Amino acid sequence: MTLKPRVVYINGTAVPHQIELCNALQMYVDAEFWFYGGVGKTFAWREIPLGEHCRILPHVFFKNGDTRYLAFSHLKMLAAYNPEVVILGGFSVPGNMIAYLWAKRHGKKVIVFTERSRDKNGNLRKYAGCWRLLRWFYRNVDRVMVSAPDVKEQFANEFRFGDRVIVGQYANLIDGYFQHRIRAVRPDLRFIFPNRLTDIYNPLMAIEIFNKALSFIPRAT
Repeated sequence: MTLKPRVVYINGTAVPHQIELCNALQMYVDAEFWFYGGVGKTFAWREIPLGEHCRILPHVFFKNGDTRYLAFSHLKMLAAYNPEVVILGGFSVPGNMIAYLWAKRHGKKVIVFTERSRDKNGNLRKYAGCWRLLRWFYRNVDRVMVSAPDVKEQFANEFRFGDRVIVGQYANLIDGYFQHRIRAVRPDLRFIFPNRLTDIYNPLMAIEIFNKALSFIPRAT
């Protein structure tokens, strides 16, 4: 019997689509997902069982209440699980950097999964300052997996990871979509904004655009 390779994914807060992804991956690899934060910390819909393959890391410290998770507890867990591949959710998370050092010291393959990198004004970051340090720190990373095709340019060329950059996508739970009741015609409009409602993504601009569109697009009566 051929043993499946062991893969561990270390990421921020547990959410349903990642828990379900971990379960689905069992067909191909022996995967475990470890999270710095628990389910249900922000939204009630996140309250689902972790199952046998997902864990919440103990003794996690936070910086300024954001996602700069710091932990050392996963070092013993990594040694015990001994994965062939370590996947890290983000470059600048201190806990991920500690796991990266462990993985490289023990000859493991490392993939960092990331989104596009923006500054506080929403502009794409350049290869300067902290990114020069991060590029040096992760100089031996095996792969950088970016969340969308247009992000590849930033990490392959601007941040100089070259052909180690590959494109992946977030897992999605779509089962509930097919169970949705049939939509009925409504007199009002409903907008779905596919991102965080924060200033950096400017959700109010989307409303302004639709408002202007309504001024020259006739509505059915």
